[in-house]
Amino acid sequence: MFKQAVKNYFIDKKIEAAYKCLQRAVNLGHLGAMYVTCIVLLLSGDDKSKKEGIKFLGRMKKSKNLRSKVLICREKLIKNLSSVWVENQDLRIPVCCTLQNNHKRRSSWSDIEESVQCEACSADNEIREIRDYISMH
Repeated sequence: MFKQAVKNYFIDKKIEAAYKCLQRAVNLGHLGAMYVTCIVLLLSGDDKSKKEGIKFLGRMKKSKNLRSKVLICREKLIKNLSSVWVENQDLRIPVCCTLQNNHKRRSSWSDIEESVQCEACSADNEIREIRDYISMH
C-alpha cells in the first residue's frame, strides 16, 4: 500500500488514490506512510492541510521514539523516488513558514542573536531535502 501510494502521488498524480492508500497504511501503523502523509499534506497547497502536515511532522520530530526514524523514512522515500521519473512537480519548496526572518532572538546570556527554527521551517527544510536529492539524480 505504501509503495502504491508513493507511485500514485509522485508519479501518476492520483492524489485521492494515494491518500486512500496512505490512510490504510497509517491505520496499520506503517511509519513510512505516516511520514509520506505529512509530506503530501505539506504539498497539498491549501493552508488547512499544510498546517495539519506541519503539526503532524512536528510531533513526529519531537517524539523521542520517532525522531531518528523520520530520517530513515525520508531516505526510504527518496530511494523509492530516485528509481523512477518523478512527474509530480509539487516538490517545489512550499512556504510553510510565514515568519521569514523573524526567527532571530537575543540570547539571554549575551548580545549574540540566535537563529530559532519553528515547525513550519522544519517542514520547509524537509521538502527541500527531498527535492534537492531528486533533482540531483
